Amino acid sequence: MKYILKTNKLLINPVQGPSHAFIYTGSPNKGQKDKGKLIIILDFPEETDNIKELGNLLVQKIHKLYYESSLIDQETILEYILEETNENLPLLTKIDNSWLKKFSAIIAIIYKQETYFSPVGNVSAWVANGNELINVFDYLENNDIDKPSIDRIFTNILSGNIEKKQTLIFATNSIFDYVSKENLEKLALKNDPSGINIKLKELLFKVENRSFCSVSIKLMPYDEEQKNDENTSSIKLEAIEEIDTNKIKDATEEISKDIEEKEIIQESINNTDTQTKEVYGPSSSKTSIDELLNIQQKTRDILTKGKSSLDNEKEDLDRIEEKKILIKNKNKIQKNIFKTFLKKTLNIFKFFAKILPKRKIQKSLELPTNGIIEGKSKKKISKKKLILMGAIIILIGFTANVLIMNYQKKAKLQKENYEKIIGTIDEKKTEYDLLSIYKDEKLANEKLKEISDLISELPQKTSEQKKKYDEILNNFTETLNKVWQINSIKDPKIITEFGFYPEKIIKFNDFIIGFGKDSKDIEKYNLKNDKKELIGKESSYTNINTFEKYNNLVYGLDSNNKANAIDLTNNTINKIDINYHPNYKNAVDAVTYNDKIYILDPESNQIYKNTIKNNSIDKGEAWITDGSDIKNALSIAIDSNIYLGFNDGTIKMFYTGKTKTFTIMTINPIIKSINRIYTDKTINEIYILDSQTKRIIIINKKGEMIKQYYFPTLNKLDNFTIDGANKTIYLQSENKIIEIK
Repeated sequence: MKYILKTNKLLINPVQGPSHAFIYTGSPNKGQKDKGKLIIILDFPEETDNIKELGNLLVQKIHKLYYESSLIDQETILEYILEETNENLPLLTKIDNSWLKKFSAIIAIIYKQETYFSPVGNVSAWVANGNELINVFDYLENNDIDKPSIDRIFTNILSGNIEKKQTLIFATNSIFDYVSKENLEKLALKNDPSGINIKLKELLFKVENRSFCSVSIKLMPYDEEQKNDENTSSIKLEAIEEIDTNKIKDATEEISKDIEEKEIIQESINNTDTQTKEVYGPSSSKTSIDELLNIQQKTRDILTKGKSSLDNEKEDLDRIEEKKILIKNKNKIQKNIFKTFLKKTLNIFKFFAKILPKRKIQKSLELPTNGIIEGKSKKKISKKKLILMGAIIILIGFTANVLIMNYQKKAKLQKENYEKIIGTIDEKKTEYDLLSIYKDEKLANEKLKEISDLISELPQKTSEQKKKYDEILNNFTETLNKVWQINSIKDPKIITEFGFYPEKIIKFNDFIIGFGKDSKDIEKYNLKNDKKELIGKESSYTNINTFEKYNNLVYGLDSNNKANAIDLTNNTINKIDINYHPNYKNAVDAVTYNDKIYILDPESNQIYKNTIKNNSIDKGEAWITDGSDIKNALSIAIDSNIYLGFNDGTIKMFYTGKTKTFTIMTINPIIKSINRIYTDKTINEIYILDSQTKRIIIINKKGEMIKQYYFPTLNKLDNFTIDGANKTIYLQSENKIIEIK
């Protein structure tokens, strides 16, 4: 005889204000014969942040853990689900004790007749059979149930069987503020699950500001003829709001007030009432409840960060047993393949053994000297040689068979590993989404790092793997760009190209000017009319690598107490004197402020301050007075404070010759090296060039990240200059000048 497991759910949320209760009932898809029905009830306190997103993501996570689990034992799967939920939920909701007292939930699995569920908070489970409605929890002593804590919210698992014609009801106890136990008992004893929830909905339709959840399950005789007449034969499956239907597929149902019914046809071992009773057991409600309570299992030791040794031992034994069966079947298959191959090889051998001694194999025809064509024959092949040939053929075949088996085994393992990585990436992405909702930046970044590491492990040997890799990487890159505030500019606007590689570029009036090491390599580009012209054709200097602008002059620092003053208005170059400090060795960068030029000399571990006069630059003074280490500094900027950018991606700030505290907040990806740093007293930002990662990073003067620009299609980034008034960056890449608004 066939039986049907009928389930029906009721969800009522407040008319005014946000919904804070969820019900989900999922059923196995095709190919998931070892899975049953999953039931989730979640009722969050009203003060919980982002209830909708949290509820949907938790349902998605639990669904994935159950229906994609490789475990077979339903109770073990539920233990794993609860373990994962216990780890994640406190982090996501910042739970405290007062919050816990208001949180109610049930996670249940129904597989054939077996029921496993874990309750939390103000919920109850009821069983109706005959003329009695029994509260399961009334049969439990206080010490039978562990209380939830911050570390272990779900602490108990109850299990038992649903007998035929019994009704199991899960409900939030808020329903009893409006419906008495007596009324519920009448409804449960007289109606099937659909009828129970219809009547409850009628009783509760006037209630506007409370949430109620209930799920009714009943094992009922199944009528084949009735199947085609009932509307329930067409099962409506819709995605939970804001949950990806591709991920949860046909197993999800809409979380709504609609009352829906699902049927799972279950057939007993034999089609007789006698056998059915043997399978399902006695029909007494009291007996079923006692059995339910007697087989309950608490998970005090299981629901921790790691599984208990008992679980591990059980899993190890299961794996060993599965491996034995697999090896046995594999050996059997290999033996049959070898027998077939050997039989066919011997048949071929027998065939040749019969015909070869009787035939003569002609050689190529030769023309003898007498002009008569003669046929020359080979010697007969002996039986010994034939036996040897047969043995060689068998050996080659067996070796090939072993190689094929090894290849197939290796391919299977590679496929399983590939699918495992893909699945883990999806799980980590879900965990990251949950952490992002509650702005747990540290843990969210750890998840991103884990996802990145997993993506790097993905093989790309086939076109399908390459396509999947690109898809996952692109999606991950989009996520990173959004989180890290990166604007990826793949097609930058190139406004001009110089005929050389500038050492520095400067914005002056309507011009972008590029300066090279030699005087023949100075060129200015007119932003207005898109024209270029050379400067100082008749002058000459060589080997200058440090330039700095002051008013309408650019100073190119030489190493022999000479400097070159480049007049941007008149397009002339004049040599002037500069009196370097006695300890000066080599300038890597310089910056001007008022009438001073500050020269960065990491080789002598010092910044030298020189005063600029009309036709000369006075003797330099050692500016750093506190002995700070600046040997790895690459660039200098000033706004009354001096900022140094270092080759390890750090920034140091100085004032009046001494170090001041300056901290950059976390920036991802980390800054590898600061090749150029820029700010001044007219702007509130600091601009950083990291050539290694091809980025311009903008931070404020508190060290907080504002924005990043990433240029993946450029070969390299060399330099930049800022037009603060027009909010424009002019970027140098080799000899190209790029404009970024």
